[in-house]
Formats: sequence, structure tokens, C-alpha cells
Amino acid sequence: MDGVDQTEKGIVLQVRSKGTPRCPACSGSDVAYHSTYLRHLRDLPWQGQRVEIQVKTRRFRCRNRQCRRQIFAERLPGVATQGGARNRSADAKSEVSRLPFGGAAGIASAGATGDES
Repeated sequence: MDGVDQTEKGIVLQVRSKGTPRCPACSGSDVAYHSTYLRHLRDLPWQGQRVEIQVKTRRFRCRNRQCRRQIFAERLPGVATQGGARNRSADAKSEVSRLPFGGAAGIASAGATGDES
């Protein structure tokens, strides 16, 4: 967890993944860092406020010369679907977000109910 901000639009949780990257095409772990970008995910509201999760997502280059995938972004299994704009809980609309970030992110998502999309 990098930070939590309260804005006029709601609460913004800033997080990043620290997992070991693997190429989604060949499952190889011989990768090189390429770049980063911010992914914006909507979560369920907390105490009537919109919640956005900003995930600093890394891109990598697969070093396996036989692999068809050259550049890929890290996956966020259990957090967001590939290319999705909402986290899995907001997509399901049936239960509170269970993010693996813990701390303030877990506290912020623990009181969430409903959806204000």
C-alpha cells in the first residue's frame, strides 16, 4: 500500500504489486522490466463514498526467444479481471472486496456495501 487519499470524488487507494512476474504465454520467469502504468479500478462504496483503487502495474519483456509474447503486463489474480475497470468484488456485487493488500485498504473495503455505479 502506497497511500490513501480522500478527494471530492471519494477515496483513492494507491497500491502496487510485489509479486514475481511470469510470462502469461510461456509461464517463464526469465523476464526484464519494461515500464509501469496506472490501472484505475472501482471498488464497492465505503460509507457512501466512491472507492477507486489505483494499481501501479508493471510491464515486462519475456526473454524466452521461442515465446510468442514479447511484452506483457503483470496479472492481478483475485483482484481484477484482465482489462477490467472494476475489481472482482465490484463486478460480482455480492460481497465485500477481499484485496490482498491488507492494512488501510482492507479496512476501507471491509465496510463497503452496495454499488453506486
